[in-house]
Formats: sequence, C-alpha cells, structure tokens
Amino acid sequence: MKLIDELLEKGDKLVQNFEESIQNTHTKKDIMEQEADDVTHELNNDMNTAIQAIRDKYTKHIDLVAEKKATCAKQAVAHLGHLHMQKATTESTMSQLRALKQHGHDTQLANMAHDISSKSKEWSQPKDCEFDNNITFKIQRGEVFDDKIVFGKVDINILTNISETLRLCEKPTVLKKVKANVGDVSDLAVTDKNETVANGNGKSASVYDKEFTLKTTFGKGFYNATCKSDDIYLTRSTDTVHVYNQDGTHRRDMKISSLRQCRGLAVNSRGELVICDTSTKTVYHVDSATGKILTKYKPGTLNFSLCAAVNSEDVVIVSDYSAHCVLGLTRDGNELFRYGTKGSGQNQLTNPWGLCTDRADNIIVADCGNHRVNLLTPDGKFIKYLLQASDGLQFPRAVAVDKEGQLLVGDNKGYIWCVKYAV
Repeated sequence: MKLIDELLEKGDKLVQNFEESIQNTHTKKDIMEQEADDVTHELNNDMNTAIQAIRDKYTKHIDLVAEKKATCAKQAVAHLGHLHMQKATTESTMSQLRALKQHGHDTQLANMAHDISSKSKEWSQPKDCEFDNNITFKIQRGEVFDDKIVFGKVDINILTNISETLRLCEKPTVLKKVKANVGDVSDLAVTDKNETVANGNGKSASVYDKEFTLKTTFGKGFYNATCKSDDIYLTRSTDTVHVYNQDGTHRRDMKISSLRQCRGLAVNSRGELVICDTSTKTVYHVDSATGKILTKYKPGTLNFSLCAAVNSEDVVIVSDYSAHCVLGLTRDGNELFRYGTKGSGQNQLTNPWGLCTDRADNIIVADCGNHRVNLLTPDGKFIKYLLQASDGLQFPRAVAVDKEGQLLVGDNKGYIWCVKYAV
C-alpha cells in the first residue's frame, strides 16, 4: 500500500506538471497567435502603404503622359485648323482665277496682272506645312529584386525640327555673373525645368532657379552631375552613382561593379548613363535604372577624363585633362575625331575640363589652363572663342547650355557666367 501511495503522489505531481505545462502552452500559443496577428496586421498596413506609394508614383507618370499627350494633340489640332484654312483660302483663290480665266476681260486681266504676279511669287515660296512638334514616349520598365523594387519610369522627349547650324552672335554677351555657394564650380547641369545644378570640387550640390536664386543644397563630396527627367545623377569619384530628386531628396545609390572612380557622366538618347572612370581610364555605358554595364571601352582609352557629353547622334565626347585634348567616340569606342594638343594656340588646349553640346551639336569646351571657352564644330574643328581671359574669366571648369540656348560657365572662383552666344 505504501508503494501505491507513493506512486499516486508522484502521479498527482506529474498531472499537476502536465496541467501547468498545458496552461503554459495555451498561454504561449495565445501570445504567439496574437504576435502573429499583430505582425500580419502591420504587414498588411505596410503592404497597403507600399502599394499606395507605387500607385502614386506610377499615377504621377501616367498623368504626365496624359498631360503631354493632350498638349501635343491640342497643338496638332490647331495646326490642322491652320492647314485647312490655308487650303480653303488657296482653293478659293484658284476658283476665282479659273472664273477670271474663262470670263474675264482683257482690261480686267491687265488690271490684276500685278496681283497675279505677286500671288505667283508667294505660291512659289516653299511652305513649311509639317507639324514640327513631335513627341516620343519611352518607358523604362521597373524591376523587382529580393530586397528592393526599382520603379519604372517614362522618358518624354519633345523633338522639334532644329536647324543644323546656329546663327552665332558676332560677339558673345555676358548677361549675368553670379556667385555660387559651392566654392569652385567644377560641374554644371540643367534640369528639365531649366534650373541649374552646380557642384563644387568635392562639395555639396546646389540647385538654382532661372534667376540663379539658390533653391536647395544637398549631399556632400560631389564632383560631377547630369540630369534626366526628374532625377539628378551625381558622382563622388567612387564606384557609386548617387540619384536625387530635383528638390534635393535622396532617391537611391547605384554601386556599379568594375567601376572604381566615377567622374564625368552624361545621358544619351536611350536614357543610358555614359560614365568616365578615371581609375580604369575608360568610358562605360550603364543602365540608369539598374547600374548594369552595357558597353565598356578598352581600358586606357583616356588618360584622365573629368567630363563627358553626348550629342544628338549619341557620339560620346570627352575631355582628357592630362592629354590636353577632346575626343569624339562611337558607342563601340572607335575614335571619330580628336581636337587639341598642349599649348595656348588656336587649336591647342591646356587641361580641358568641362564640356557640353548645344542644339546644333556644336561642342563647347572649358579650356581651363588657357582661361577661355572654345566653340567647336560637331566634328571637332575650331569655330571661335566664346569667353576669354580678357573678359575676366579665370580657370573655367564647367560649361552647360540651358533650355533657352544660353551658355553657362562655372569657374574656380565660384562664379557662374550666363552668356548669350547665339540667336
């Protein structure tokens, strides 16, 4: 009996332990389920917030496309109305002429000879009847990765028929000279809103409005900049391109494999980034959304290139600071032209820095060591000096052409010059 009592006592304790374990398990289960429900709720909230952010982002692009479509369609309708009116006026005149030819008297014909001659001369002149405000829409599709989402974007280009040549001013005129807040101005870029992005040499980036009033300053350590749609792309002489909104909000960073010291960069007609790497001494074409390398020139193509530009034909144009020249290169890296040798003569350069192209594909070069800005033809032949030491210019480093066709020049004293050189 004693053994049974002892066993029963142990059994009671064991049952009590089971009951406690059961209760503890229920409690832990309830806590786990509650935590899971809370996390699920938060995940749903987070997902809905992300979905709304994605919807807002894409809605913005959709609305912009609709706005540009409506604007272009309105212009097309107005142009059509003008063409129909001209056609009707011409047909009416022709009807009157036919009637005059059949029924007019000699005296009446003689009296109208001058008017007929004038009309004949008018109709002999070529008529520009084409609708010259063409618009193209190109989408950059988004991508989904395990740890991030890259939003899709749309590039809208409004192409107008532009003459292959500009009518240059006999003497360029300095319209404005303002002191920037970036120390020395090492690079300039122009946004779609015709605002100016200025970089110091390893300093913050600043955005100025059309009157060169400072709007915002952001980041640090930047050397070069270029603009595409709503984005500003900047380099710090590292393996990374930093992307900001035009209001100075940081969007993302693109670390690009194989690159070490990204400097000069530009955007071509495909929306790709063209980047100079001073470490590998070459040029890369890079997907602006993913950072994927698309093409790479032969290493050692350049000595020390600080800036890059592209023209309407996607010819890559780079300034080689150490080789004292400007090169034009195809997408495959084949040399099309070379301008400059070391010196101060007309076809010479000393440490060329910034460069850009204008709407006629002319090349503008900041000839830093010679204190002047050179204008070249699209194939790299000298045209004229746009700004010189005699104008007060010292060590120009950055050049850009704004949306109104005015030349912007940045120097090492921190000044931005606004120059009218063409009409």
